Order: sequence, then structure tokens, then C-alpha cells
Amino acid sequence: MNKNVKNVFVGVLLFIVGIVVLVAVILLINWIRNGVKLYNDIGATPFYRPETEISADKSDVYSDNDIQLALETVKTDFENNYEDGYGGMYLLKIWYDDEFSNGYISCYEKSCDGQTKPRIYIRAHLYAGFKEDGTGWGSFSLYTAGYWTLERNDENSQWESLGWGQG
Repeated sequence: MNKNVKNVFVGVLLFIVGIVVLVAVILLINWIRNGVKLYNDIGATPFYRPETEISADKSDVYSDNDIQLALETVKTDFENNYEDGYGGMYLLKIWYDDEFSNGYISCYEKSCDGQTKPRIYIRAHLYAGFKEDGTGWGSFSLYTAGYWTLERNDENSQWESLGWGQG
């Protein structure tokens, strides 16, 4: 291989390595910047996920046990279906209050199959981190009007999540 071809080859190789290093540095800086924002907003790090604050007012409709089971169902549903690791969605707070739940029950007292089933509505605060997942959640956004809808067949059966929304 002559010296000129070798010099061109080395030059191209160094250029490619330089581009790769530059892209890696840009990605690292972006990851650090996003991490700092996430930490400042909710205290999350790659090694620490904030605990979900859980509370419930006394209810005229449900027993303390019914409410605790509903809160556990929401936490489990979130962990199994929505939590997607560092930088994704965070469940910051869930709680029950009669006024909110009863307001939704009076509007939606029939389930999808037309049968009246016991329902409970659990309020939630969620935080969307910096992961883009195609769902339309804004990065670094706090959602304070979230709620879960839970239903069960009767007073002796388990709560089942019908999903969550904002309202």
C-alpha cells in the first residue's frame, strides 16, 4: 500500500472515530442534563426511585380494608404496566377521598357490560421523565389530575384495574 493511500485511510479512520466520540459526548451530556433535571424535580436517580406517597381519608362508602386493597391494586397496576425504569413514568402519590370517588360513581355507575358493579376511583399524581415512549406524555411533566378506576364483581372479590386517566 503506498504512503498516500495509507495516509488517506488513517485520516478517514480518525475522522470517523472523532465523529463517534463527539456523538458519545453529546449523548452523555444530554443524559447528565436530563438526570439533573429529574433529580431536581422529584429526587430520582438511576439508583433511587422516589417512594409513592399513599394516603386515604375515612370513607362513608368503603371500609379501610377496601381502600387499602384498592390502593395496593393501583400501585401493582402501575408497577406492572406503566413503570418503565429510570427516566420514565413515576407514581408520586395515590390517595382516596369520598368526594372525588362519589363524583365519578354518580356519573358512571354502570360498567361497560351494563351491570352495576362496585367501583372506586383512586386519585394520583404522576410524573413523566425524559423517556420518549410515543404515548404523548410531555417530558418532565407533572400530572396532578390523574386517577385509577377499579371495579370488582361484588364486595367479596378483588379490585381489578380498568385503567387510568386524567380528569
